[in-house]
Amino acid sequence: MAQCFCEGSSEMLYRRLHNARRTAKDALLAEYGLQNVGQPMLLAILRRKPDGIADSQRELAEELHVTPATVTVSLRSMERDGYVKKIVDNNDMRRKRIALTDKGRKVLDKLDEVY
Repeated sequence: MAQCFCEGSSEMLYRRLHNARRTAKDALLAEYGLQNVGQPMLLAILRRKPDGIADSQRELAEELHVTPATVTVSLRSMERDGYVKKIVDNNDMRRKRIALTDKGRKVLDKLDEVY
């Protein structure tokens, strides 16, 4: 069955709604400096963790199905902008846990509004 993208058709209305939502989402992400595709997802994964803390960057990389190096690049800018922070593990000083900050939580709340 062919789709009709005629003016006033349900397909055209859906397409306009989809484009409007994507535009609003992209504008909000740009406003907060989260244009990198994986950054909002990193924040969302951290929010699901107990106390908003991941045990390691490797754990985040596995959940996103990307390399640890990719996560490192994203986390570096997110830490600089105050969305996440690194916490030294008291049991292993070489290990750094990744924590969601209040600023990161607020951005996620804004993203929830857009979605």
